[in-house]
Amino acid sequence: MRAQYQRDIDKANAEAAQASPLAQATALQEVLTAQAEQARKQAELREQQLQTEVVKPALAEAERVRILAVAEADRTRIQAEAAASNNRIALDQLLIEQLPEIVKQAAAGLSNANLTVLNGPEGVSEIVNGMVGQGLTVFNSLQKALSSNNDRAAD
Repeated sequence: MRAQYQRDIDKANAEAAQASPLAQATALQEVLTAQAEQARKQAELREQQLQTEVVKPALAEAERVRILAVAEADRTRIQAEAAASNNRIALDQLLIEQLPEIVKQAAAGLSNANLTVLNGPEGVSEIVNGMVGQGLTVFNSLQKALSSNNDRAAD
């Protein structure tokens, strides 16, 4: 019986000796798992910090620069359109100022002409209307020519 008792004690001691390394391994695994979870949480926190400190401000700055660039492009386009419009107005003004001289020169050319008017005042009106129509045609031709030259110069 004593031998049986000693065997039971030895068996219990052997099981206890084996249980200690298993318990240590389990405890170590739990510690490693907890450390891995803590590292994952720290990485998530750092990612959020980088988003807040670096990425979002950079995106905001990029958007600000884009908006300013679009505004500058619009401003430049509007100024160019205004300049073209002002040039057109200036050309029209110049032509209008020159129109009396054009008519005067046309009249001077006709002053020595020998015209025969067969149908009285209506005939004179027809001649005057014809001259005015030709003057407007010349005026429109000059406008187009000057406008075309300015368009080519702008390109």
